[in-house]
Amino acid sequence: ERYRTRMFEITTQFNAIFRARQTTHVTASAAGDSNNQVSISLLSMWTSRRIHSFLKVLAAELNVMEDSASLRDALDACVFFSGSMGRLGADFTSQLPPLFEQKMLAIVLHSWKEGTTQLADTLKICRDAGVASPLVSTAVAAAENINEGGETTSSSVMMSPPRQLMALPPLGRLVNACLTGLNELRRCLLPGIFSQLRESLEQDFLLEVKSILHAHERAVMTPGLRGEAVQLREVAKEMKEVTKSIVFPYVRGATELSLGNEDGAKEYFDRLRAVLAPPPPLPPAEVEEKEGEEARVVAGEEKVEETTEASEPTPMEEGNAVQPEGAQETEGWADEGIDNIDTV
Repeated sequence: ERYRTRMFEITTQFNAIFRARQTTHVTASAAGDSNNQVSISLLSMWTSRRIHSFLKVLAAELNVMEDSASLRDALDACVFFSGSMGRLGADFTSQLPPLFEQKMLAIVLHSWKEGTTQLADTLKICRDAGVASPLVSTAVAAAENINEGGETTSSSVMMSPPRQLMALPPLGRLVNACLTGLNELRRCLLPGIFSQLRESLEQDFLLEVKSILHAHERAVMTPGLRGEAVQLREVAKEMKEVTKSIVFPYVRGATELSLGNEDGAKEYFDRLRAVLAPPPPLPPAEVEEKEGEEARVVAGEEKVEETTEASEPTPMEEGNAVQPEGAQETEGWADEGIDNIDTV
């Protein structure tokens, strides 16, 4: 602000002195025109140098800023400074976006980098110590609470972080770090970083998380791992599945919503809700109808079994009938009588 005030005072005083003197003593001579051009060129040269010096100082000061609130204050002051100089023909607003966009992107990526570094350090410590308890938690809310907190007052599209992540604290902290970086965009959202932010999300954040989890799973699958090897391997596999099905879609949706793309965010969040939401219970009428159908099916199967038993051939039908003992003796006697007759 002091720099702006001083520059504006110098330029206005220069114009008031030299421009006014030349306009009051206007002559048609070439010398007068020459003096006028010299004064204008001197003012323009001095102003350009001062603005160039200011931009260098600004770039150095922006590097020490760590939050978007300070960055937004500096941007407002610079825009006001540029507007003031614009009245004198020295508007430099077009040179501000590259400086502030790179710094804003760096602030967001710094939060994301902290999240991935913390995830890698946590997995390494647990792997070296052979313990899996810090990687899991049983304090998970009921599944029905997932959809209750899914909407916020700020946006009907926004979805709260899935509560399933509470079962895996390292992934929960990772998502919190990502959201912390995206929250910085609310104070100083610059359109020039949209494409860079999407690319950084895929290359610098999601790809890094995927490589960290893959390296961790490969390390715990190594034979000879001490401690809770079985639990570490199970948790490593679960973390990869949860990251792919829950963390990645949620982070992509939150990023699109932070950039103002509600349609893209809704698409990601709807997919995630379909994965998280359990199947809705059937109405009582449909339950009774389904139970009635199952009962009819069971009754039909029993009836088919009875019919099958009744249709099986009996020993009498197969010619293996068991005759009474008396009948067998009578037949024997008849045969013997026939033999005796033939002999006689």
